[in-house]
Amino acid sequence: KMAGVLALGNVSSHGWRSLRAASLTIRTPWRASQCFMAATPESPTEDESKRAPGSVLFSGTCVQPPTDDPAVAAPVEKPKKLTPLQLATAYGDLIKLRLSGLVVLTTMAGYAMAPVALSAPTLFWASLGTSLCVASANTFNQAVEIPYDSQMRRTSTRPLVRGVFSRNHAVAVGVGTGVTGVALLAGLVNPITAALGAFNIGLYAGIYTPLKRISIVNTWVGAVVGALPPMMGWSAATGGLEAGAWVLGAVLYAWQFPHFNSLSWNLRADYTKAGYRMMSADNPRLCRRVALRYSLLMTPICLAAPVIGMTTWWFALDSLVLNGALAYLARQFYSDANSQTARRLFLLSVIHLPLLLILFMLHKKKARADLSQAAADTAAAPSITVSTATEAVAAVAPVSPLTSAPLFTPDAIALPAALLPSLSPDTHADEAHSLARAPTLETAAQSSASAPTPDTTAAAAAEPASRPPSQSPAPAAATDAPAESS
Repeated sequence: KMAGVLALGNVSSHGWRSLRAASLTIRTPWRASQCFMAATPESPTEDESKRAPGSVLFSGTCVQPPTDDPAVAAPVEKPKKLTPLQLATAYGDLIKLRLSGLVVLTTMAGYAMAPVALSAPTLFWASLGTSLCVASANTFNQAVEIPYDSQMRRTSTRPLVRGVFSRNHAVAVGVGTGVTGVALLAGLVNPITAALGAFNIGLYAGIYTPLKRISIVNTWVGAVVGALPPMMGWSAATGGLEAGAWVLGAVLYAWQFPHFNSLSWNLRADYTKAGYRMMSADNPRLCRRVALRYSLLMTPICLAAPVIGMTTWWFALDSLVLNGALAYLARQFYSDANSQTARRLFLLSVIHLPLLLILFMLHKKKARADLSQAAADTAAAPSITVSTATEAVAAVAPVSPLTSAPLFTPDAIALPAALLPSLSPDTHADEAHSLARAPTLETAAQSSASAPTPDTTAAAAAEPASRPPSQSPAPAAATDAPAESS
């Protein structure tokens, strides 16, 4: 495919280096390690006198080798005054807002899977602290890679490349968000989560970022960076790193490889042009093999969740469907690697992770045990019967001052009492307390009934003195009927 490529340069340069373009390896005398141009071969038309030493002519176009000098990178337009919305968008691009959001979701999932009761304040501070740590790491990454991002089509519109912010401003943002995030985690969550956040900032910005231009090992280091956020969520909930935290970390670690390897396959021209060492460009066969290997490894990792008691065994069955689909597309990518198979694998990996985390939470074993225990407690708790409720109400029922009889009987409240729900033991204690107070209330009612009132005095004076004995008032003993019934 590159038969018409004309390579020109000074043979006495710093030695021969390998140029990997698809399946063809070309030897060039560049000082830079790599370059990639996929173009239709054409006859050279450019004046050779205009070509810089060490450059190569591809399809009649002079292409400079990758360089670390920002002055040789793509020209930067003078930034214009931004509106508040544009400024907010630029800061979002600086901290990689969408990527940060996905990372925070994995942190929240790790918190939700921990076998503890939910604490909204702790979850909030853990999510905020983690998002600030992620923003710090992403900002440091962009501050270091300005000359390389300017040479890639995918990253050439980043705010630092366009000159929206200066490098010093980006470093200040990275320091501010990093210190604030770690301080929040240490003060409002726990020291273990804060230590993981600080470690992840250093791992991403201090090791992974420079390693991208040195060795393909950077992919394995980057997978560790992606595996730590759910472990931070778990440690925020429990204060430790139990077995469940490591299972979640292993899931995120293995998922990184089919996700990133399929993504980098269609971007290997950009990565190689900027001098990044990626499996997709340096060792394409290894790239495909690693994607398949870790896709297959997802199944036994998920099986570990019910084994250690994180989930029910239904999770093993449901996750097998998702992991089987991922392994199937990874097998296609391995057998016939092209832009279509790579894109299908990448798109599936994008929806695979959130669906898998949802399955984790749906089949969380602790949640199921809590529901079963609550149902058992409700069934075993004593409940108020209709007779008990009516007796309790009758004990405190007001008494008529004229007849010394209750204003309503227990039969009158039978229907409402039948509708009363079963109550907890605490409610039964309140009921017993009410029954203990019933004599006091009744005594007060009887005292108020025995006190003469104007109406009763007038009625007694109006009655004839020679009333028949059968019509005489009821004996005083009758007034004790409510007390005896109570």
